[in-house]
Amino acid sequence: MEFLGTINFWMVIGFLLVIGEVFTGSYISLALSVAAFLMAGVILLFPGTFVGWKSVLLTYSLLSLVISIYPIMRLRRGVAVENDINE
Repeated sequence: MEFLGTINFWMVIGFLLVIGEVFTGSYISLALSVAAFLMAGVILLFPGTFVGWKSVLLTYSLLSLVISIYPIMRLRRGVAVENDINE
């Protein structure tokens, strides 16, 4: 499981998820790919920080969660349609 701590692994996962986003069009693949690229950046900037596979996956999970939830909360707060054509 040492491959989880390598930059190449997270870059490949990020690119695969971007390709998946192109074919599916779902937002979740894009959020997960951005989290994978950020994970590669974290490993690049802070080498030796992650002790085992659990800390790597926990960090990726937290990044994915924040990246997935933040835009949804921001969009819900600012949505106000006054003149809708369907009403």
